[in-house]
Amino acid sequence: MSRYQITCRNCPQDGPDLDDCPYLVVVGWDDELETYYGWVEDLRIRSGKPEDLLVRVGTEQHQLPSVPALQAAIDSWARIQDPVRAKLEADGRRAAPAPPGVGSYALRGDRGMVEDDDDLGPRAEPEAGKGKGSTVGASGGIPGASALAEYRRLLRRHLALAIPKMIMAALVTFALVVVALQLLPLLAIAIGVAGLGLTWRLGRLPDSVSAWRRGALGERSTARLLAPLERHGFTVFHDLSLPSGRVNIDHLVIGPTGIWAIDSKAWRNRTVVDKDGRLWRGRRPADTAVRVAWWEAEQVANLFEATGLDVGVNPVLVIHGTPLRALEAVAGQGVRVVAPDYLAAVVSRPPGTIYPEEAAALVERVRVVFGLPRPAMAGN
Repeated sequence: MSRYQITCRNCPQDGPDLDDCPYLVVVGWDDELETYYGWVEDLRIRSGKPEDLLVRVGTEQHQLPSVPALQAAIDSWARIQDPVRAKLEADGRRAAPAPPGVGSYALRGDRGMVEDDDDLGPRAEPEAGKGKGSTVGASGGIPGASALAEYRRLLRRHLALAIPKMIMAALVTFALVVVALQLLPLLAIAIGVAGLGLTWRLGRLPDSVSAWRRGALGERSTARLLAPLERHGFTVFHDLSLPSGRVNIDHLVIGPTGIWAIDSKAWRNRTVVDKDGRLWRGRRPADTAVRVAWWEAEQVANLFEATGLDVGVNPVLVIHGTPLRALEAVAGQGVRVVAPDYLAAVVSRPPGTIYPEEAAALVERVRVVFGLPRPAMAGN
């Protein structure tokens, strides 16, 4: 458990003093309850009793799973400064459970990436101003923003390493061709062709980098398919990083038919769910993708515990880039594997019912936890 003292809004100095500011504001992370907490104490009382605290939040499991949620709970008393915010986020990340399969053989095979799951591990923050021109209307978030930011970050790193090697290979090839022309023209041609091939190989973008761009395009395609649902009482969020920072939720849909955690995949291999409910990508099983989709849905469900609503979250994998044998199939513990054109129909079909006031409470919870602004009202 961590504990940090911060300055209340009525106190200008860093260390509150009884004579100048009678209020003590404390925030931190509770490992046992897996929540951030905060309380405000009147130093003039000092009874030591919890009931005498002016504010006490984060006393229930998963009540405040993010720093934005903590800030909203104590906003009238204090503002969490950036240094303390960074420490709180680090505390939450250290205590957060790891997604299934992370860092294990399940993600890699003898021939490289098996599941190129771009949801595993932290993503780069979207660049300022990038993605704002998206034509996809959404209740929150920009589809594919963090995946595209991660692609750009990896691309810059790749170019920084590859360009010097390409220049060196080109110069060496040119020198060898000049020498070979003096002796044997055919040898010069062979050296030139080999040098061009080497230069191309050095500059070729690795699939582990280009997969992020494919993933971003897949998320944008999914967002366009989900956009019409907003006219029918659904709220759609995109590109949500869970408070732990370990996993990114591509799309979260809340509406009359329930809560849907949708993971977009842009795969090029033939994808099928066999008769035993196992998802295959080409000749290899995609078990980790199914386990992570289910795990993500569980993490989202934990965020809603504080609302007091007994709701489940439906995990969905939507597969772009390869035809599916069936428009919809169920893999693993209940993860729907869906073709893109059938996604809106699946989400619209009611596995459960959520009343409008319940949906509004869930949507508000998402906005508080992820620190999302509320949409502007028409005419404002």
